[in-house]
Amino acid sequence: MAFAVYRDDGDEPGEQLAGATIVLVFIGIPVLVGVVISILVLAPNWFKKNTREFSNLAPKDPLFINDDSNRKAISN
Repeated sequence: MAFAVYRDDGDEPGEQLAGATIVLVFIGIPVLVGVVISILVLAPNWFKKNTREFSNLAPKDPLFINDDSNRKAISN
């Protein structure tokens, strides 16, 4: 243990990081990257027009067509 204080093998410890710097580098930056990626993935869907409106399905949908043949309809 006593020899650990002598720097004779070329290793030079760097400057210690402050606590705020550690939190920023190892927590803040990964969270920020995750938020940016999630916004880039989700944002196109936020601005896309809803292409399927259920109010427009009623006249065309076979479930809403009246069938007077007295047959039972098979539906899923």
